Amino acid sequence: MIPELKKLPRDTENSEYQKPKPLTVDPTIQIAPPLRQVALSLNHSETMPSLSEFVFKGKSEDNNRTIELKAVPTGVFGNIQINIPQQNDVENKTEKPAMNEDTESIKLGLEEVLESEVEDIDQYEREHELEIYEPKLVNEIYSYLFEKEKVFQLGEDFMNKQQSITSNMRCVLLDWLFEVISFHFECTIETYLLTAALLDDYLSKVRDTPKNEFQLLGVAILHLSTRFEELKFFSVYDFVTVCDNVYSTKQILNCERVVCKTLDYSFVRPLSIDFLRRFDRAANTDGMEHTLGKYIILIATIDNNMSKYLPSQIAAAAVFLHRKIMNIVPIWTKTIEKYSTYKEKDVIPIARELRTLFISNSAAANKCKTMFKRFSSGVFRNVSTLAACDEF
Repeated sequence: MIPELKKLPRDTENSEYQKPKPLTVDPTIQIAPPLRQVALSLNHSETMPSLSEFVFKGKSEDNNRTIELKAVPTGVFGNIQINIPQQNDVENKTEKPAMNEDTESIKLGLEEVLESEVEDIDQYEREHELEIYEPKLVNEIYSYLFEKEKVFQLGEDFMNKQQSITSNMRCVLLDWLFEVISFHFECTIETYLLTAALLDDYLSKVRDTPKNEFQLLGVAILHLSTRFEELKFFSVYDFVTVCDNVYSTKQILNCERVVCKTLDYSFVRPLSIDFLRRFDRAANTDGMEHTLGKYIILIATIDNNMSKYLPSQIAAAAVFLHRKIMNIVPIWTKTIEKYSTYKEKDVIPIARELRTLFISNSAAANKCKTMFKRFSSGVFRNVSTLAACDEF
């Protein structure tokens, strides 16, 4: 009896199975190889099993091919010699490839299979350090964020239209605001990113901001940002103290009114940290990699030329760069591509600009080094002191 067939592979499950032809001694006798019975006989007996158990009479389907069985007088079934005529002797002389070549081809094949797989990062409703939305609604939420961020995209030359404010003044102000947020008020990264986004949005709409009111503008926007992002209440008097009483409460509140009207009260907007958490989860990053990614998106705010990119683009490029710095292979997986919506070739140019910022921000000549100092501490795993990756 022919042994029970195992389940066929997935790619052949719909193909027609060809029943093997039985071995024949003569045109009227068929022998079906009893694999399981023979294996049991070999394990428990030194004598040759009787062939009569497996011989049955019947009409042969193929009278042209015959097999001659020759039993060697050793009493061991394994010494039976089966001579099968070959149609082409040249085929028997073909050498099999070396095992190392087979192993290498199998390894490459497995890597291709794994690379093509896309993980469903929302399949489990479990607590995750990078999960901030309900898994059942997360796809709809991020679809909204991807669309919403395009509404607030700035032009490439928004700072060139400023009459008094320069890029260097903007860099100094953001560095000071980050110091206030991190060391004085201990606010979240969302508060700083929202402050930087609102500042750039305001500068893109108002071209004649006076130099002597630029710091006042930054303080007023920071006060507004804390109301949206922080659970702790900060009084306007706290900001007067931070400014060493240079500005009064009335000046700060009046400036806030101007900002609200200029921005049409549009304060809530997608931030790069929102996308970074999502993309890092798709990349299955650890705590150090994610901290490095946060540092990268922070230093991206210092350069006004990076404001032309969408927050999701900055986040995707930060994921690419921090994986490059940490020597993680592959750098860009199918899972990251799916959830970030960006191909590797799309983020490489942005990642190159971020790499330049990563190097320049740690240079001794850089005057805006508050972020570097902040992330050089052990609390943030000294990520700002890591060596930059090679050019790519």
